[in-house]
Amino acid sequence: MGEAIDIGVLKAGDEAAFRALVEMYQDRVFNTCLGFLEFLEEAEDAAQETFMEVYHAVQHFREEAKLSTWIYRIAMTKALMAISKKRRKKGFAVFLLQRKRGKWVGANKRCG
Repeated sequence: MGEAIDIGVLKAGDEAAFRALVEMYQDRVFNTCLGFLEFLEEAEDAAQETFMEVYHAVQHFREEAKLSTWIYRIAMTKALMAISKKRRKKGFAVFLLQRKRGKWVGANKRCG
């Protein structure tokens, strides 16, 4: 995929350039996120968060790599963060369920 986006115009905050960027990369970003995540809705959320991050951080893009590489790395990070968040929520839900059922004994145990 060619780098048809003028990065300077993008960094200047041009909305049309950002819209073009989203149109150019949205399918590949979504598919990247879907490759990590279980559900379409999760992939859609991660893809949206990716483009929000790109919009807010493009001024800091150092152009040491291709724009597409930078965008896909953000997408991977957002997908991995979604997985981590989901695991934390699941672990906390199990903790609360065990506590509710009286199986949680961590506070009642004494050291030594």
